[in-house]
Amino acid sequence: MDRKGKKRGTKSPGDPGIKRKFHGNRYTAEKDVTCVSKSAEKLKNEEDIEVAIDESSTYALLSFTLVFSALESVLICKACKSDIKFLKKSQVGLGFNLCIKCKCNEFTTINSCPKVRNAFEVNRHLTFVMRLLGVGLSGINIFCAMMDLGPGLSKSGYYSILDTIHIAVKSVAKVLFRKAAQEEKKANEQEGNIADEVTVSGDGSWAKRGFTSLLGIVSLIGKYSNKVIDVMVKSKVCKACEKWVGKENKDEYLEWYEDHQTECTANHEGSSGKMEVDGVIEMFRRSVEELGVKYKKYIGDGDSKTYKNLLEANIYNNDPKVEKNECVLHVKRRMYRRVKEAKKTLTQLQKAKKKIEAAEEKSKKTKKNYKEEKEVTAKKGVTPKKGTTPKKKKNTKEGYH
Repeated sequence: MDRKGKKRGTKSPGDPGIKRKFHGNRYTAEKDVTCVSKSAEKLKNEEDIEVAIDESSTYALLSFTLVFSALESVLICKACKSDIKFLKKSQVGLGFNLCIKCKCNEFTTINSCPKVRNAFEVNRHLTFVMRLLGVGLSGINIFCAMMDLGPGLSKSGYYSILDTIHIAVKSVAKVLFRKAAQEEKKANEQEGNIADEVTVSGDGSWAKRGFTSLLGIVSLIGKYSNKVIDVMVKSKVCKACEKWVGKENKDEYLEWYEDHQTECTANHEGSSGKMEVDGVIEMFRRSVEELGVKYKKYIGDGDSKTYKNLLEANIYNNDPKVEKNECVLHVKRRMYRRVKEAKKTLTQLQKAKKKIEAAEEKSKKTKKNYKEEKEVTAKKGVTPKKGTTPKKKKNTKEGYH
């Protein structure tokens, strides 16, 4: 017997005769590599970038009491043949010293992880990963406390680790920028251009919208390699200098600022919108010294201020003269926005026109009906009803009767 509403001769998706199309499941979703970021695609295509992963050098979380109590029950000291004890000592962050004690009264100490200049490497890993996730010192200590991993990091230790990470990241970035510049030079030469006169596109980004941000970043990207060639961070604040607000005239501040001047993060004065202009000019000035290239053509985002200031600066003394190209995507976006606005205006005008035409048509019909009614009443000798004739506005001007 057929179900109600089911057409004869058709099969439901549950019937064995119809095979459903496979769209993936939870086991195949994580294996999908078609939708990856541009950075992942670039790294995948790099032949000389291959990171070897040693499974024996990875970190693992374990219960100290559970694991080492089990080891104490099966291990003995080779020298005195007595039982041994495992103790945790001198814990700093996630790193600690593992002490092995027996009746020999001699302690054997083992580091829980490699040490680099008397600092546990695991703490640098933890700080680096947490900073990538946007978590600071308070977040790290809360995480360690909630996971029962120890007391966390001290303030001085945390900022010392940040300084170390900053030096390492800056050094690696310089190497990668030089490599990207060499790739751009090679690609530029293959396109029939002068090798060291490359084309770059520049753009700025801010911590928040509205050109009121205290932090901004400006980057230059090669036209053919599509890789970042240089980056400039602009800031209007320095946390270290904020501690001396109101004390600038004291001798202690002047003595402190002499050492701090080279490390001060406040490198911008003026409006936030000017960060992009100043950043691009600074990167153009150091292009020859640091990367060995000159930026002949600048692909802008429609902002004429940056190119105008580049011409005024005349960084290369017209050898070569910097030229400007417009970014196709920005032009397309501006054209789309203006066409959309024009379409919206046209639609509003068309609607207004229809309303005016409808009002005129209604007025014509009213006049026609009034004329017909007047003719009918004139033939019958009856005066029109009160209110049928349109009222005339009284003229209150003097002398009018």
